Amino acid sequence: EKNYEQLNGNYLSRHCRETVNFLAAIEASRHAKLMTDKTVWIEIGSHTICSGMIKSTLGPQANTVASLRRNEDSWKVLSQSLSAVYLAGINVQWKEYHQDFKSSHEVLHLPAYSWDNKNYWLYYKNDFCLTKGGDPVPQVSNNTVPSRLTISAQKVVESIGDATKATVITETDISDPLLCPVIQGHKVNGIPLCPSSLYADIAQTLSEYLIDNFKPELKGVGLDVADMAVPKPLIYKNAGPQLFRAAATADWDARQVSMQIYSVTLEGKKMTDHASCIIKFFDTEAAREEWKRNAYLIRRSVDRLFESAANGDSNKLGPGMVYK
Repeated sequence: EKNYEQLNGNYLSRHCRETVNFLAAIEASRHAKLMTDKTVWIEIGSHTICSGMIKSTLGPQANTVASLRRNEDSWKVLSQSLSAVYLAGINVQWKEYHQDFKSSHEVLHLPAYSWDNKNYWLYYKNDFCLTKGGDPVPQVSNNTVPSRLTISAQKVVESIGDATKATVITETDISDPLLCPVIQGHKVNGIPLCPSSLYADIAQTLSEYLIDNFKPELKGVGLDVADMAVPKPLIYKNAGPQLFRAAATADWDARQVSMQIYSVTLEGKKMTDHASCIIKFFDTEAAREEWKRNAYLIRRSVDRLFESAANGDSNKLGPGMVYK
């Protein structure tokens, strides 16, 4: 790990003769900060063997490209890989790539432009770029938002965004007759607490709202609610209106949304932080393929666990005992 820049002959000979600890190598690279979520993994070899292990370790979103593939044309594989690397933001030296094919180089002759000195200038009237000289169009407020999203995210109080980020803030009343039973149905020692599943529902709702209103090209992307933290539970007091707000900010470059939930006064003043989480975007097709490869292992483990509990080999704890 300390000498990751020194790949000497001894290291290469051990690499060829001994078993490679692939997982430890990945973890060492991560610990040394040699990799990020945007790292492109280029596999040098006759076939894509290590790429599958990379995706299994880091997740299906890992960007891997091949140098060769079995039973595929080498030039086709190389061209596709260079294209993928370029689209990932890496500066490819195309001149070096094409220098060995000078016989295939071709100069494109573009037609000359016929200049016309006639004056086509149009004098502006009103907002010419938008209305082409017509009457001004009444301004429509960009802050128009629906009065109610869902039961868990009832009222949108703020919605702003630009090319890189977008934010939405919603306000919800716990005493709402449709929402109140959700919290009253989750009691610990007789006290109704807001369940984390409700926070996850709000996270999904606000993420979909941000995508629909500011990044519609991402519609259909998977949403993974992660890193949920609940520093202080939200307790239903059953004493009239009780408000909390959820603030979600999308970082389109990072492909994720960060959300915070906090209680507020009736005037909207912040009181207590209750929960926070991260919502990560992922490729649903890649996740579905990953599930197909691992589903039988997971189902087998679940079946064995149920069987073990039924036979008395494992102890089964009910909800009451777990909360105690």
